[in-house]
Amino acid sequence: MVVVVVVVVVVVVVVVVVLVLLVLVVVLVVVLVVVLVVLLVVLLVLLVLLVLVLVVVLVLVVVVLVVLAAVAAAAEAAAAAAIEVVGGGGVGGGGGGRR
Repeated sequence: MVVVVVVVVVVVVVVVVVLVLLVLVVVLVVVLVVVLVVLLVVLLVLLVLLVLVLVVVLVLVVVVLVVLAAVAAAAEAAAAAAIEVVGGGGVGGGGGGRR
């Protein structure tokens, strides 16, 4: 009788330990999946932010290039106007001496 009770107690303890270990494994797997999903979401958010930063940088570069082109065109036009004003008569000009 004592042997049967001991065997039953040992079997119950083993079953309880196995069930507890299974529950712990399931909890660990769920925690790992949640952590991986959170990391994936964080990586996606960082990727979106990186793309937004790149778009902003590209827009700023295009704006700077357009402004520089406009400034260069204005400077070229001003230089051409200054050359016209200062240039005078050109070929054959500047006469008016004695004969």
